[in-house]
Amino acid sequence: MADGFEAAAGAAAFAQFAIDAHARADEQRNGRRQAGDEGHEADTLAGVFAELVGHEQARAHTHGHFRRGGEGGARKIFRKSIEEGCHNGEPILHLAPAGNRNRREPRRFSTLEIAPPAPKSSHGGVKSDLYVLILAGGSGERFWPYSRRARPKQLLKLFSDRTMLEETIARLGDAVPPERIFVLTNREQEAAVRASCVQLPAENIVAEPAKRDTAPAVALGVGLVLRRDPQAVMAVLPADHLIKDAAAFRRDLLAGAAAASASGALLTIGIKPTWACPGFGYIEQGVRANDAEPAIYEVKRFREKPDAALAESFLKQGNFRWNAGMFVWSIPAIMGELTKHAPELAAFVARMRTAGDLDALLAADFPKLPKISVDYAIMEKAARVLELEAGFDWDDVGSWVAVAKYLEASEGGNAANCPLTASDASHNIVFSSGRKHIALAGVQDLIVIDTGDALLVCHRSGAENIKKLVPRVPEELQ
Repeated sequence: MADGFEAAAGAAAFAQFAIDAHARADEQRNGRRQAGDEGHEADTLAGVFAELVGHEQARAHTHGHFRRGGEGGARKIFRKSIEEGCHNGEPILHLAPAGNRNRREPRRFSTLEIAPPAPKSSHGGVKSDLYVLILAGGSGERFWPYSRRARPKQLLKLFSDRTMLEETIARLGDAVPPERIFVLTNREQEAAVRASCVQLPAENIVAEPAKRDTAPAVALGVGLVLRRDPQAVMAVLPADHLIKDAAAFRRDLLAGAAAASASGALLTIGIKPTWACPGFGYIEQGVRANDAEPAIYEVKRFREKPDAALAESFLKQGNFRWNAGMFVWSIPAIMGELTKHAPELAAFVARMRTAGDLDALLAADFPKLPKISVDYAIMEKAARVLELEAGFDWDDVGSWVAVAKYLEASEGGNAANCPLTASDASHNIVFSSGRKHIALAGVQDLIVIDTGDALLVCHRSGAENIKKLVPRVPEELQ
C-alpha cells in the first residue's frame, strides 16, 4: 500500500538522509573519522522528518531508531504512517494506482484524484494552506537608466502607479494572507523592497547575504516555511512578471497547490507559447494527468533555451510550453528532492529549522552554498514533475522592446508613456520618468529613456546590449 502514496516519497528520502547522516556521526564517535557536528545534524534531520510524518509517536520513536542506527525500525514506523494514510488525522492524498515511476524509463502515470489540502483559509470557496515565496532580486541592468542596481525591474512603476513587486503581492488577493507571503531580496535592494511591502510582516522580508542563484534562494524559502509549518504547500513566484488577469492567476495557483498536495509531485506552471521565442527555457509536456480544468500534464523533460530553428520546431510540435519559473510543491516533497539531489541545501534547510539566531546562520552558511539554478539542481532531476497549463495572460517583459507593447501608441508606430511630438519619426520607444514632453524628428527604431539625471538613446536592435553599457557609466548612475 505504501507504493500507492507518492506524497510520502519526499519524506522517505529525507528520512534516509537522516539515517545516513547518523551513521556518519556514529563513525566519528567511534574514532573512525575526525569529530564534527554531524551527530547534531542527524538529530536535526530526524526531528524534521518526524514533523513531516506528522505523528508525535513517530517523532519519539524515530529519534530513538536514528540514535541506535536502526534503519529498519525507522522505515517501519514511516511505512505504518503511510498505511494509516494520514498526517495529523488528515488524509495524505487519494491517487489511483500507477505504474513504474523511474524517471530513467518512459513513465506512465494514472489520472490524479485530487484531494484538497487541510483548510486554513479560503478564497472564492477554495480552501488553501498555501505559502508564497516571491523572488525579488535582480541586477537592474536591462532597464537602465530607469533601473539601477538598488532599483531593479520589480521596483519600477512601468505599467501602473505600483511597482511590479507591489503588483505581484496585490495579485494574490485574499488567496494568501500577508503573514504567509515571504519576499526574498538582497541587501542592496532591501530598503526599497521593504518600502514596497509595507503590508507584510517585517520578518517576512529576508535579504540574502550573498548572491547564490535560484536553488539556494529556494532552499532559504523552504526553510522559512518549514519553520512555520512542516507540512505546508508553498509556491515560488518571480516578482517582475506582468499578469493582468489576477482572478485567473489565483484560480490556477490554488489548483496547482491542490495538485501538488495531492500528488506529492513538484509542479510548474507552463505558458503556452505565442511565438518561437529563443530566449526562454521550455517544458516538454507528456500525458495528461487529470480530467478536470485547468489541464495538468506530466513533464517529459525541461529543455534549455533553444536556437531560433529549434524554437520553431517546439512551436510546431504543440506540446512545448514556456518555463516561467513558477513552482508549487509541498514541504515534504521538496525536502525529499533536495535531500536526494542537493544534500548540501537540504542540510542547510534543516539547520534553519532549529536555528535560534537565524540571521547569524544565514550570514555564516548562505554564502557557502553552491551557485546553481533550481532547474539544474532539482527540477530536471526530480522523480515526478507536473505542469499546469496557465489560463492567464503572462509576459516577463524582459526589455524596453517588450514594454513598448503596453505604452500608448501614436502615429508612425511610436510608443510613449509621455507627451510626444513626432515629425518623420517612426517605431520609436519613448519613456520619461518625469513625463517630460519629448520631440523626435527624422529618426526611426530608437529607444529613448529619460530619467532626469541620465538619458539613454539606442537602436531597438541594441536593447539586449544595454546591460553591457551599465558598467561603463559613472558609479553613481549604476
